[in-house]
Amino acid sequence: NTNDPQHETFVIYIKGDVIKRPPSKVDNYPTKLGNLRLTTNHYAFNEIKNTQKRTDTLRIFNETTQTILLNGTSEVPSFLKVEIPVKDLNPDDEGFIIITYDATKRDDFGFLFDKFNLLTNDNIMPEKLIYVSANVTADFSHLSEKQLARAPKIKVENEVVQFGEVKPGQNIEIKYVVKNEGRDPLQILKIKPSCGCTVAQSSKNSLKKDESTEIKFNFNTTGRNGVQHHNIV
Repeated sequence: NTNDPQHETFVIYIKGDVIKRPPSKVDNYPTKLGNLRLTTNHYAFNEIKNTQKRTDTLRIFNETTQTILLNGTSEVPSFLKVEIPVKDLNPDDEGFIIITYDATKRDDFGFLFDKFNLLTNDNIMPEKLIYVSANVTADFSHLSEKQLARAPKIKVENEVVQFGEVKPGQNIEIKYVVKNEGRDPLQILKIKPSCGCTVAQSSKNSLKKDESTEIKFNFNTTGRNGVQHHNIV
């Protein structure tokens, strides 16, 4: 921008070739907790069957000029096992932590989020919080053809409910009818709403053949505005 009446604005272009540089160790460890770098501080096991135990590694890197001691862990849930093969991580050294997720001991279903502390001698952040997540699903691989033929079959009569326009502060109650159209009993293992503003209840957790139950959904609109979309798993 200039004060020249004939050329008030000039557009200047820059052209060039961007050459990718070789990745360094730091590039491979984008998450930094104190003086320790990690590939991530949230390890996701993704989908895992409730009969499975899975083991994987979390990679770490010491970019400092001082040795970082990995002294152990704390607040590790009973279904997690954390192993540290090398506790002394020297400067510019890479290491790893072994994490085992035992879904047979988790005794839960759906997307689950947990955490534990990695204890170090780091003077900036001695305790480093590591998150672990998994989506635990039921394992039906052991069922025979006869068992599959008798298996329960869930049907929800009104999967999508539109409650229209409401005033803030109004409490909305919606009832979902769940029916078992299979032969063996249908077990409702868990009901989980998508946010804390919703509450789901069921009068029965086990449904015989052709038996139904209601799941009540309560939504308090206090403090809410605009289009709201929630779900129940």
